[in-house]
Amino acid sequence: MLGLLERSIASIERRLILLAPPEAVTTLFSRVTRDAVRRDRLLHDMQRLRGAAYLEDGAIRREDLAPDGRHRTPEDKTSWHLLMTNAEQEITACVWYRDHHRAASIEQLRLRDCPLRQDASMGDLVTRAVEHDMAQARIESLRYVEVGGWAVSKQARGAVEGLILGGLECAREVLGGLR
Repeated sequence: MLGLLERSIASIERRLILLAPPEAVTTLFSRVTRDAVRRDRLLHDMQRLRGAAYLEDGAIRREDLAPDGRHRTPEDKTSWHLLMTNAEQEITACVWYRDHHRAASIEQLRLRDCPLRQDASMGDLVTRAVEHDMAQARIESLRYVEVGGWAVSKQARGAVEGLILGGLECAREVLGGLR
């Protein structure tokens, strides 16, 4: 198993695409392609993958999808999307990352709509905990981010794609530097 994981990690540069929000400006990356048509195609393909995965898992209903099967969210326009592709350059896994550097309350997060917040016994506790965490991030001059939209194609489940992108969701907790 380790050999497979090592080979997959070694080839990851050829298989990962970081899709930036349209307004993002960065000098952090050496290989940047600015192509609005390709970006839209990748975003649509990612939304179709997410729609199919969520529908199959029972997380959403068919009426939650666009007519073409895409699972669209308002956050898609303002988030970074990490996409994993296969040898045919088809998207096999995805996750989004949304920076809230200036967010002051839970109402500015996607988490505001979390069902747990609607629960009479837990809603206030969740709100206070998240807003305390956001305040602590501001005190420590750290960015506050949300990570979500994780989906893996049926063909790639049980493969390295889910392990790598799923690990990104957990990594922010382990590393402590991303809040």
